[in-house]
Amino acid sequence: MLYLPEDIPVLQYLEKRAPDIREEFLDFYGKNEEACRPVDLGKCNTPPTRFKYYGKGQNIIVYNNKNFEDEKFFADQLPVMHSIIQETKSMVIPRFVYYAVIGPSSGITIHNDMDYEFKNIKGVQYRMLRTHIPIKVPSDCYFVHLFKKLPWKECKVWAFDEVDLHYSKNDNPDEHRIMVEYDFLYEKDRIK
Repeated sequence: MLYLPEDIPVLQYLEKRAPDIREEFLDFYGKNEEACRPVDLGKCNTPPTRFKYYGKGQNIIVYNNKNFEDEKFFADQLPVMHSIIQETKSMVIPRFVYYAVIGPSSGITIHNDMDYEFKNIKGVQYRMLRTHIPIKVPSDCYFVHLFKKLPWKECKVWAFDEVDLHYSKNDNPDEHRIMVEYDFLYEKDRIK
C-alpha cells in the first residue's frame, strides 16, 4: 500500500521539513563529492541480497538503529537531518535512514522486502514502512510500486509497505538521482 502525508502524521512532518533536508544535503554533497560519488552498485556499502542493482550508486547511511560507527560524524555534518530523526522518535520508531545517490542510467530490479512486514515489540504489532523524500529528481527517473509507475517530485513525500513489489529506475543518461530513504516502524492499528 502507498501512504501519503495525510495518512500518517510523520509523513506530514517530513514533507514540511523536506526543503531543509534537501538544502542541507545538497550543500553536504557539494563539499563531499568524492564520498558521495556513485560506484558500482554491487560494491556499495549496502550490497543487495534479494535484488540486483545495475549501474552506479552510493548510499550515505546517516542513521541505523543498531550500533553505528559514523553516527557522530553525520550528526555534526548533517545536523538538520539528525535533529529531524530525533524529533520523529516521538511519532515512530526510526530504523534506517540514508541518502540514496543513483547514477545516470542506473536502477534497482523488482523486489520486495518480505522479512520486514511486521515486528512485535512488547506486545504491540508494528508495520515497517519506507519513506521516500526526493532531493534531486532528473527527468526519466521514476519508482514503480505494485506495477504502477510513480514519478517522484522533489520534496513530495510518500511511504509504502516494504513487502510490496517495487523497483526504481534512473533512465536519465546524464544526471544523478538523490533520495532520502527513511525506514520506520509504525503501529499497525494506527494506519488508515
